[in-house]
Amino acid sequence: MNNLKKRRLTFAIGVALGVSIAPQVLADKCQLYAVQDEGRNNSQLFTVDPNTFQVEPLGADCPSCDIEALDAHPDTDALYAASSADADNPGHLYAVDTQTGALTDLGYTEYDDFEALTFHPDGTLSAWVKGVGLIEIDLDSSPPSGTLEFPSAVEVEGLTWNNDGTLLYAAEGTNLWVYDGINVTKACNLPGPTEALEMLPDNKLLLGVHGNSSILEFKVIDLTACDLVQGVGIPTEYDDVEGIAWPANACAPIATIAKSCQEIKNNDPSSEDGVYQIDPDGQGDNEPFDAYCDMTTDGGGWTLVFRHDTTGGYFSNATEANNVNQDNPGLSTKKYSILNQLASFKKDNQFKLRLTWPGHTQKNIWYQSSNPTDDVDVSGYQAIDVSTSGKKWGGLELSKGSHGPKSNKTYLDGSVNHSNWWYAVGAYRAYKGGMPGPAIVVQKVELWVQ
Repeated sequence: MNNLKKRRLTFAIGVALGVSIAPQVLADKCQLYAVQDEGRNNSQLFTVDPNTFQVEPLGADCPSCDIEALDAHPDTDALYAASSADADNPGHLYAVDTQTGALTDLGYTEYDDFEALTFHPDGTLSAWVKGVGLIEIDLDSSPPSGTLEFPSAVEVEGLTWNNDGTLLYAAEGTNLWVYDGINVTKACNLPGPTEALEMLPDNKLLLGVHGNSSILEFKVIDLTACDLVQGVGIPTEYDDVEGIAWPANACAPIATIAKSCQEIKNNDPSSEDGVYQIDPDGQGDNEPFDAYCDMTTDGGGWTLVFRHDTTGGYFSNATEANNVNQDNPGLSTKKYSILNQLASFKKDNQFKLRLTWPGHTQKNIWYQSSNPTDDVDVSGYQAIDVSTSGKKWGGLELSKGSHGPKSNKTYLDGSVNHSNWWYAVGAYRAYKGGMPGPAIVVQKVELWVQ
């Protein structure tokens, strides 16, 4: 990559309830998993669609299972559940089939009364046991064994790590506590009695709140100020949530490749000059590719679509001038062209183009609606910052075509509707030891699009 920095920009997609999730995800379905407390010790697993809030049972109810805790593995999305003291099998850990809700008993953990489960981002499983405190569960042992990590008699019912794995949050009624590995402090007052916690990818906290009968209450709070930022009450018979699990991979944001250097710049104004992966036609047939981006000149966000240094020779024909060395973008490549991709950079029915001639101060920036690689007259020309307008300048056009008297000495030129070939882009031959530029002879030319 010629020591240039290659970056792939991804754009986060909101995942808090009430914000649409991208339809394409890493697993078959992105949905929130939860468990309902049915009476004394019956349990019902169910799912919530985060876009439509549709609630569906996940399998049949489980008599005497008393599932009080639920979480998904951060790497595999494997769903785990744990039972409390009122179950026929208290203190057991289960693997949950995310398609059917079937429980596979992994065995007794040596602790009887689970209230909450949470996975650390590194895959370590922790749990809160009533009257005991925080334990760590060894999933590699059979049956899985628990080790006491932090003794406490506090009646915690919800537990979750932040996404960095540095802070552990615990819900006790309307109190939210935070543990940093040394100290426990109060973080927030919660908007209602909370029995389930889950950290969302943006580090906002999803709460399962025990509220009104026949209403499933979910709320999202911003932990930086303890502000309620989202809330929804879903009419359903599942109104006493004991545990929730957000499958991080199935609901992960889609890695979206920017369409242009301008899009990258807009989303990250601190972006530096260098090579980035872009996808100008988005979901079209063309594959993403690496491009060189000028992020600092003329407002930044310029994509290099053509470069010619005559010390590397001249173009042999229009085919080469239209596309050559696409896999080697940069300011050291002597013949480079992705003009075959130019059409994908058109926005609002126009191109914003910039011609520069390294080693010279002149530059021309302008709009035109016609694609210069098409055999048509220049249309929609509008000057923005034009240093040189002599020699019939009026935008870029196909140099040899049926639309007027043109030169066959270059692929594109800016001497509109004239046989001159000044402002040459893709010169086939030398002119006075170089090529026609902005009314002067030059050795190098670059064409950029924004």
